Amino acid sequence: MSGAKALIGHAVTFRADRIDAPPPLGCKKPHYAIKQYAPDMLFQGGLTDPGKQATALGFTDKTIPTIETGCDGAIDFHFVNAGTALFGLNNRVYRMEKKPN
Repeated sequence: MSGAKALIGHAVTFRADRIDAPPPLGCKKPHYAIKQYAPDMLFQGGLTDPGKQATALGFTDKTIPTIETGCDGAIDFHFVNAGTALFGLNNRVYRMEKKPN
C-alpha cells in the first residue's frame, strides 16, 4: 500500500526509543524535541494563509505545541489538544486521534 491508504486506520505509538507506525511515520531512534510553533511554521511552512488555515484546522492558540521527531522525513506532529495531532505528508494534512483507554 502507498499514500493515504497505508496510513488511515493504522496505529502510531510513540515510544522513548522508537515510533511504531507504517512508513514513513515509523522510526528507529527518534530524537524528540517539544517546541512551540507559530502558525507560519506549521507543516514546514506549507500553509498559504497560516493564520486563517491554522484556525480552520482547529488550532486556537497563537503558538502550537509540536513534537519534532528528528527522524528521516522530518515529520512533525502539531497538537490541536491533548488527544488530537496533525501532521503533513505529500501536501496533505492528516489528523490523528488518541484512542480512549
